[in-house]
Amino acid sequence: MKPLPNLLDTDAMAARGRRSALMAARNEACEALRDACVAVQSADITEVHEPVAQAQEACARLLQIAGHWKAG
Repeated sequence: MKPLPNLLDTDAMAARGRRSALMAARNEACEALRDACVAVQSADITEVHEPVAQAQEACARLLQIAGHWKAG
C-alpha cells in the first residue's frame, strides 16, 4: 500500500484535487464521445447530425481539459 499523502500540505492536496477533478471530467468527456460514436455507427446516415454535434462537443471538452492540465 502507498503511504497516505501529507494532508497538512495544502498546496499538494489542492494539486491532487485539481488533477482528480480534471481526470473525472476527462473520463466523462470520453464516455460522451464513445456514446456519440456508437450512435453515429448505428444511425442512418441522414440522422447523424445530433450525435456528430455531441461528438464535437465532447472533443471540445477534451481539448479544454488538456489546456487546463497543461496550465496547472
